[in-house]
Amino acid sequence: MLCRLREWSQVPVLILSVLDDPADKVEALEAGADDYLVKPFDSAELIARCRAIMRRRETRQEEPVFTSGALTLDFTAHTVHVKGKPVELTATEYALLGLLARSAGRVLTHAHILRQIWGPKAEEQRQYLRVYIAAIRKKLGPSVNIKTEPGIGYRFLTE
Repeated sequence: MLCRLREWSQVPVLILSVLDDPADKVEALEAGADDYLVKPFDSAELIARCRAIMRRRETRQEEPVFTSGALTLDFTAHTVHVKGKPVELTATEYALLGLLARSAGRVLTHAHILRQIWGPKAEEQRQYLRVYIAAIRKKLGPSVNIKTEPGIGYRFLTE
């Protein structure tokens, strides 16, 4: 279940378990858990571990530039270049491409993308995605590899 969660979310995960076997801990951490705490535990330790996870999350800095093949996204300048030439995207196209690029290699569900770009009321409006993904593909050509995962969502493939 944690592996599926990590396909579309980076929410902090702290496993609270009665299982004390190192193999269980390793499995949970390898699946994407940020920490593992065995019951019974002290509430002060739980709070300290939660704070530590949040500090680690806050200190992670996003790369200011994303490059994949001929495509370059500059998150600071909000620009897109293909083979060094600027490409004009609308604000929504840029937000959508940025969301996919930041999650490169992972499948993002239709609902997640719609919620992130258009808000929670748009979760069922898949036609928005089809139109905007088509526009991005047309403007960027073969330099962008956005794979459609039928019935699930989209994945940005990197080179």
